[in-house]
Amino acid sequence: MRIPAVCEDELTVKYDAKTDKPTIVNLTQHSYFNLTSDFNHPILDHELVINADSFLPVDSTLIPTGEFRNVSETPFDFRSSKAIGKRINEENIQIKYGLGYDHCWVLNDQEKGF
Repeated sequence: MRIPAVCEDELTVKYDAKTDKPTIVNLTQHSYFNLTSDFNHPILDHELVINADSFLPVDSTLIPTGEFRNVSETPFDFRSSKAIGKRINEENIQIKYGLGYDHCWVLNDQEKGF
């Protein structure tokens, strides 16, 4: 993993993977930051954008089902900026399974890279 310098209020994480045979690769990022520097303000107030039209639903053990589900009209739609906690308490089986957001989003334009 290579983390480029922070610029314009962004943190970019770029992953590269090379294999000698066809291989399933699931690179992930589990870092969480309270960007306010004031821990009295919860991360659920942070604004988030994820450039993804779909996410991977999971079963009750958090294993992805193999389906690509459209984010439209779901709490998983972060295509425009919104607070992380805005829809986290909605009745949604995926939110229940993950105890919030513990899912993979299928990023748009993933073949473009940087």
